[in-house]
Amino acid sequence: MSAEQHEEPVRPEVTRTFPTGRPRALDPSVFRDLLRDAAKAYLGLLARTEPRTFGREVFRPKDDGVYSVDVRFPLYRWDHQVVENELDSPGLKSLLDYLWDHGQPAVTLTGPDPQRRNWAFWVLANMVHVLVSRALNDAAFDEAIDTSAITPWRLPGETLEGLLEGAIARWCQGEHRYLAKCPVGYVDMKPGEEWQLAEGIKLRCYTPRELVGHLSKNHYNILWRDSFSFSFREATMLEIAGTYDPTARDGRGLITENDIAEEAIADKLDLAKWALMAVFGEGPAVKEGWITYELASDTMPLISDRSFLRQGFFLRHFTGGGVYTLDSGRVERVRELLTRALRLRSKSRDLKHAFFYWGRSAVSELDRDQLLDAAVGLDDLLAKGGGDSSYRFRLHGTALLARFAESAEACYEELKEVYNARSSAAHGNPGGGHEAAPKARRLLGNAIVAIMDLAEAGTLDLSKGVAKEIEKLVLKSTLILAPKRGPEEELPGV
Repeated sequence: MSAEQHEEPVRPEVTRTFPTGRPRALDPSVFRDLLRDAAKAYLGLLARTEPRTFGREVFRPKDDGVYSVDVRFPLYRWDHQVVENELDSPGLKSLLDYLWDHGQPAVTLTGPDPQRRNWAFWVLANMVHVLVSRALNDAAFDEAIDTSAITPWRLPGETLEGLLEGAIARWCQGEHRYLAKCPVGYVDMKPGEEWQLAEGIKLRCYTPRELVGHLSKNHYNILWRDSFSFSFREATMLEIAGTYDPTARDGRGLITENDIAEEAIADKLDLAKWALMAVFGEGPAVKEGWITYELASDTMPLISDRSFLRQGFFLRHFTGGGVYTLDSGRVERVRELLTRALRLRSKSRDLKHAFFYWGRSAVSELDRDQLLDAAVGLDDLLAKGGGDSSYRFRLHGTALLARFAESAEACYEELKEVYNARSSAAHGNPGGGHEAAPKARRLLGNAIVAIMDLAEAGTLDLSKGVAKEIEKLVLKSTLILAPKRGPEEELPGV
C-alpha cells in the first residue's frame, strides 16, 4: 500500500457564525464592569509568563534638549495558549456568557469544525487583549521615559480606566475612534497652554515632557526633525479626536482602514486651520508637520506605522516664533465657525468640495498650486456651468464677498486679479501666482463663511447647487435695484 493511501482525507471547511441567538443591545454600565474584570483576570494569566522583549529607543528631557536611551520593551502579543484552559475562570467566563446571551459580537469563522470555543478566543483576542496590551504599552512608555526601565505587566488602574471609554464606544455603540496629533507652525502659545476649539479639536502647546513622550512613541514613523524645533522647549499641536466608518469605500479610491481614517483626520484638520485663518484674516497659511494617529482597534501600538505627511516644510524653521496669538475672544469666534462648519459641511456637496480645495491650497508647496487649488474652489462656488465664467466669477464673487473688502470695487478688482493669475498659471506661466495665491485662499475662506451665513439665514439652500443659488440672489438684487415699469410701458425694442 502506497504512502498516499495512508493519508487522512482532507476535512471540508465549514463556515459558521457565532453567537447563534438574536443580537440584543449591550448595557454600557454592565459591559464596562465585566470588561474591566475580564481584563484584570487576563492580566493575571499573562503575569504567569515571561514576556519576550525587544530593544527600543526612547527620549528623555535634558536642559533645553533631549537625550536617548535604549530600553528593553516587553512584547505583549496575543497567544491563545495563555487562555487555552482558562475559559471557565470567573473573570473571563462572566464576560463571555454575557456577550453570548446578547448575541454579540457576531463573528463568522471558517475551519474544519468551528465551535463556540473558537468564538471565545476571537473575543478575548480582539476585545480583552487589545485593551490590556494598549494599557500595558502606554504604561511602559511612561515608565521608560521617566526611569529608563520597564516593569513587566505593570498596569496602573487609571491607565486601564482611560481606555475603557473607547472599548465601550466600539462594542456598545459601534463607533470606531481615532486620535490624531499634528504639529503646527505660526501659532504662538506657551507650554502647557491649550484651547478647546470644538468637540474633538484641541490646540495645545506641549511641555518638554509631552514632547519627548510624543517623540518616543512615533520617532520610527516620522522624520522627527521636521516636527520640532531644535530647542525642544515647545511645539504647538492640533489634537483631533473623532470617529470613522471602516466600511466607507464610496468609490473614492479608499482601500484600507488607514485610508478612511486619514481622510477623516485631514478633513477636520482643514476645518481647524480654515477657522483659525478666517478669524485672523491676514497672515501665512498655518503650516503642519507629520500627522500621527492611533485607532482604538490597534493591537500593536508599539510598532504601529500610522502616520502621514501632507506638507513638506521643516517646522524647525518656524515653531520658535508665532504669528497667530490666540485670546479668549478669538477662540470663541473660532469655536463658533468650527461648530457651524462641522454641522453644515455634510449638507452640501459644494461646501464640502470648497473645504477640500481650501485645504489643498493651504498645504501645497508651490505658489502656482496654491493659486490653482483656491481658484478652482472659488470657481465651483461662483461660476460653475457654461457662459462667461470670468464675468460671473467677478460679479457673483463681488456680491458674495464685498462685505469683507474696503469696497465693492476693490473686491471686484481683487477677484479679477485672481482669475487672471489663475488663467496665466494654467496656460503657460508655471512660476506665477506668488502674490495672488494667498489672496485666492483668503477669498475662498471668506466665501465659505458667507455661504454658511446665508444658509443659516435661510437665504441660500445648501441642498441645491451653491453657484445657482448665488446666481438667483444676484438676479434678485438686480430686480430690486431696477425701476419698476408701469403696465402701459413697453420694453425697448419690443
